[in-house]
Amino acid sequence: MTLAGELERAVRGGLFPGVVAVSSTADGRVEQAAAGNLTPTSVVGLGPLTEVFTATAAHALADVGAVDLDRPTERGFTLRQLLDHTSGLPATSSVAGRDDLRPAQKLQRVLDTPLVTSPGQVVRRSAVGLVVLGALLEDATGQGLDSLVADLVTAPLHLDGPVFGAPGDGLARALARPVGHDGLHGSAGQVHAVGRALLEGTLPGGPTPLLHPGGGTCLVVVAGAADPAVLEGFRAGLVRRSAAGAQPETGTESPA
Repeated sequence: MTLAGELERAVRGGLFPGVVAVSSTADGRVEQAAAGNLTPTSVVGLGPLTEVFTATAAHALADVGAVDLDRPTERGFTLRQLLDHTSGLPATSSVAGRDDLRPAQKLQRVLDTPLVTSPGQVVRRSAVGLVVLGALLEDATGQGLDSLVADLVTAPLHLDGPVFGAPGDGLARALARPVGHDGLHGSAGQVHAVGRALLEGTLPGGPTPLLHPGGGTCLVVVAGAADPAVLEGFRAGLVRRSAAGAQPETGTESPA
């Protein structure tokens, strides 16, 4: 069955109301299809995929010496440990429920979050860590995270998105600003362009290619409601595959 047929079957089966998929292979073949209430140009919240763009900006800054990924911060963890979720920070923060605090106060509470384990000991996916990472990149450059992502990731690829918009999860909404783990909005094609560039190392000034030579398979799937007011209904993902097989997701917590 074709990609378009698979998507139509998924929508008819009630798996989700709309879906877009973009796939490319190492030999340059690109296939794109959409079904339901999404089109190839639909813009949706990208949720945790925001982290890919934050990480790419961090590596681009490291490549030009603007930041040192392996130099310990005042808190004892490194930027690299924030990137690979071994900083020792908790998964999230309780500030989202603090209506008595202004967004700036909530941000400071997040930045001051105590460690729950020593850096480098445990892999724990941490939204707090990505917020801290974004703030450290801003401090190092004097630019906002939205500007860094645009200048270092999307503009070099001649893309007009993804861009930061209304964030999806509770912590990002509470902070009311661009943060490292959530808040980007874009289309499947835009995410695919960045994913392909990361695989092949073709992002100008970007990090070392993830697969070399020849890339691999890059698949982007965005699914959910086309209505931008319905931010909880989407799912977005980027999958890379090589001869070694699919790359697994990192667990929520495991020994480093």
